[in-house]
Amino acid sequence: MDSQGSVKEWQQVCVQKDKEIERLLKEISHWKKCTESEQKIAGKLQNKVETFTNGIREVSKYIDEHSGDVDHPRRLTMDETFEVFMKLSRLL
Repeated sequence: MDSQGSVKEWQQVCVQKDKEIERLLKEISHWKKCTESEQKIAGKLQNKVETFTNGIREVSKYIDEHSGDVDHPRRLTMDETFEVFMKLSRLL
């Protein structure tokens, strides 16, 4: 009787542990999916940051090229200012 009782108890413990393992495997699968999704989002954000950074550099270069230098400063014309505005607008 004692041995049969221990076998049944052991079987119950095994069933509980199997359920726990199954639950943990589902949780791991869920977190893997979340991680993959986060990596995709991070990649997209990185691309946007690079695009924005490159655009800001382009606008900065445009302003530098059209605003003269320290010895001969000049103001941007209305068309040049509009061009800067358009370049910045495209970035957003």
